[in-house]
Amino acid sequence: MPSAFTGDVARYLSYLQMFPRRTPIDVPANVPNEVARVFKQGVDNRRRGNLDTAAMAYRKSLDVATRLLCKKHGIEVEGTFYARIEELTAAGKLTQELAAWAHAVRIDGNEGAHDAEEPTKETVENLHNFTETFLLYAFTLPKMVEDRKSP
Repeated sequence: MPSAFTGDVARYLSYLQMFPRRTPIDVPANVPNEVARVFKQGVDNRRRGNLDTAAMAYRKSLDVATRLLCKKHGIEVEGTFYARIEELTAAGKLTQELAAWAHAVRIDGNEGAHDAEEPTKETVENLHNFTETFLLYAFTLPKMVEDRKSP
């Protein structure tokens, strides 16, 4: 004999089915945790419509990535994100095109932090796409090449 409690539980469970499930956030393979964590924040904020916060997170993920790349390649750079991009480019670790894009993310991310106007959805989408591409180039592809060289 069914009880009222059973009906309540079934109704409660049906309500849970109505709420949207969280879509997992994909991060390119082999991206260090400290970079992946901030990149995921950018994706999550972009999905929620927090465009200022998303722009800042994408900028920060590249900032942290350039710090790690400099350390990995023995490039000693004190100071700014700008200087790290320039040094990585001079050392041949970034192409001129990637450096130009990284500077664009640096500037747009700063605007997300400091400007009164919110960045556009298109700007934040571009920041996402470039940041993801940068992470693929900087971390995923080198590991793929390294794995292919190993017997």
